[in-house]
Amino acid sequence: MLHAAAVTERAGRGYPGVDAAIEARRADAGLVHTPRVLLEEEMAEHLVADEDGRFRFRYSREAAARAFEELAAAPARLKEVVCPTLLVRAKLSDLLTEEAAERAAAELRRCRVETVPGSHVVLWDALAETSALVRDFVTEPSRA
Repeated sequence: MLHAAAVTERAGRGYPGVDAAIEARRADAGLVHTPRVLLEEEMAEHLVADEDGRFRFRYSREAAARAFEELAAAPARLKEVVCPTLLVRAKLSDLLTEEAAERAAAELRRCRVETVPGSHVVLWDALAETSALVRDFVTEPSRA
């Protein structure tokens, strides 16, 4: 899956307009709860017209592709993580399954796993829920 994502990044597909980019983002990320206004803000900040008149995201596609390849190749070294860790996964995520989250939590020394509604992009599809979990995690008395 990550190698396919690298190929897609390198291809650098463009969109004929902002609406097409928003719909593609919804479909590609499986967004089910993300308000359109949040995606419109994202597009206004990061979508630019290219020389060919198509709209593309303003980041290095090659760097993103390399990151996907590294994630696919790198062995997990979770036992080396010593700080408290909050792992937030989305109920509908096909990238971080419940089983994968449980395996990660078993290797991490101090891990709390929480599940939020929606798809993989928890900061878009479950912003309020994710924000509350992060706030509670960093303000727990045991962390002060």
